[in-house]
Amino acid sequence: LFVPGMVPGDIVDVQVRRERKGYIDGYAARLVKPSDNRIEPVCEHFGTCGGCKWQCLPYSMQIDAKQRQAVDQLTRIGHLQLPDISPIIGSDRQYYYRNKLEFTFSNRRWILPGEDPDSLSDVERLGLGFHISGFFDKVLDLRQCHLMAEPCNEIRNFIRDFAVRHGLAFFDLRAQTGFLRNLILREASTGEIMLTIVFGPDAQNDSTNVTKLLEIVSGHFPQITSLNYVINPKPNDTIGDLDIITFSGRDCIYEQMGSLKFKIGPKSFYQTNSEQAFKLYSVVKNFASSDIAQNPVIYDLYTGTGTIAQFVSRQAERVVGIEYVPEAIADARSNAAANGITNCRFFAG
Repeated sequence: LFVPGMVPGDIVDVQVRRERKGYIDGYAARLVKPSDNRIEPVCEHFGTCGGCKWQCLPYSMQIDAKQRQAVDQLTRIGHLQLPDISPIIGSDRQYYYRNKLEFTFSNRRWILPGEDPDSLSDVERLGLGFHISGFFDKVLDLRQCHLMAEPCNEIRNFIRDFAVRHGLAFFDLRAQTGFLRNLILREASTGEIMLTIVFGPDAQNDSTNVTKLLEIVSGHFPQITSLNYVINPKPNDTIGDLDIITFSGRDCIYEQMGSLKFKIGPKSFYQTNSEQAFKLYSVVKNFASSDIAQNPVIYDLYTGTGTIAQFVSRQAERVVGIEYVPEAIADARSNAAANGITNCRFFAG
């Protein structure tokens, strides 16, 4: 029986949604008695927003539950024989750990409990935030998010308020119209900030308001070292096949990991928790070191900007990184050259 949103020890009345062979899906119709394990969530949006689903559970119990779930899926469902499983290496920070977030503009935000949708004006229906789980066309209007450090919230709220005051149309996910579509924020451990504003189809014939918004953001937030924009007229949110234009600053930011420095562009993949990425790569490096005598060539598949490849380069005679995003491969080659690494080769595949 699967019941989302519950923690070990909760006593609940469950309403069954559907029955399948071997399992049942349900939801908690009433929380009869909360578990002693429950803690107070930090975020005001918890329970509605799908960005964080475990804030009501102590972090140590979150780790334990995730490890048991992973092992169960591999053994019980996947029927795999596993070696001894090392414990999960937890993050030192539960909040403000992400280096990238993407927000969506919507002219039909999620209606909160107690609100009367018929009494809301068009302006009051606008939202900028995360998609509601299970609803492609509903977006929760965020006031404060605890996933990324400031000035993340300040930048998002500033742009939202400016757009409302100047009548810039938020995206209509059903009609595929609107002036503002997405915001993509990235922040490196070096303190550099990248903001990419994704405009909707209406911006194709409104360069005046595009420039006005970019100028006001650039002037108000001088700490943004890379300000970019792109117009996306397509029916999907992907921008990998579109030309991104740098409005001010550099076309990239730089991330530092140990002695290595990585160039990150608007389309480049980088692990979203920089501190955990260092721990992860250190484990990979140790694995590579123990096996390199038999395998002098290391393949880094989906290499992104080549971070893992370069991190383990001293453990191999040769490292081959493969990635399907050409811009990421260009960044990987540039990073390797800047870091003085000569035994890495990167290919777009």
